[in-house]
Amino acid sequence: DEHSQDINHENKTIDSEDTELNYHKQLLNLDELLQQQFGKEIEEKNNKLLEQFNDGKISFNRFNERKMTIDKWLNHSGKNPKKAFTLAVAYVGDEEQTKQKLDELGFQYEVKQLKGEDGKIHNHFHLTDPTQRKQWQKIWADTFVKYAQVVNKQNAGIKIFDVTIHLDEASPHAHFKILNCGHTETGKSSYNLTQSLSDFNKSLSRKREYN
Repeated sequence: DEHSQDINHENKTIDSEDTELNYHKQLLNLDELLQQQFGKEIEEKNNKLLEQFNDGKISFNRFNERKMTIDKWLNHSGKNPKKAFTLAVAYVGDEEQTKQKLDELGFQYEVKQLKGEDGKIHNHFHLTDPTQRKQWQKIWADTFVKYAQVVNKQNAGIKIFDVTIHLDEASPHAHFKILNCGHTETGKSSYNLTQSLSDFNKSLSRKREYN
């Protein structure tokens, strides 16, 4: 998410003059979120392991080897790390609608044409007034942060713990880092994205589950 001139980004439609307008905010504490979602199951696993040790069924070294932390369970307890995280990108409108917003606000800008990795030319609207640049940043910071907070008010499914807003590309957009917070039919925590989105839809009283 970091737009640096030292990085060879896949996306070439970046105006380095506007990278200063990009905005980042941590919305939730990830460690606390992981503990809320997976802590109980990890504790139950470790308690069963402790019973086996106390009953003399496993050695102390074996107990230590198999004892779990959330990080170990997510990243080192299988052939591949568990896919508990999702990155979502959210846009509000396209290049033309961005121009309409700026014109409605009466903001001053110049149009820069940036060539994308697809070979196509994309318009980027570079604001020229310092005060309006700060206002433009605040508009999008408020928009995407409040959107994420509304999502997080739901009691099930997904939690957006981090947001990065890019204003130096063709259209303003946000990158949401999400922890999948689903539950199985038996009530156990699930990191599965499909299950998490189904739970989120149910929390909004939507009859159709995510497929």
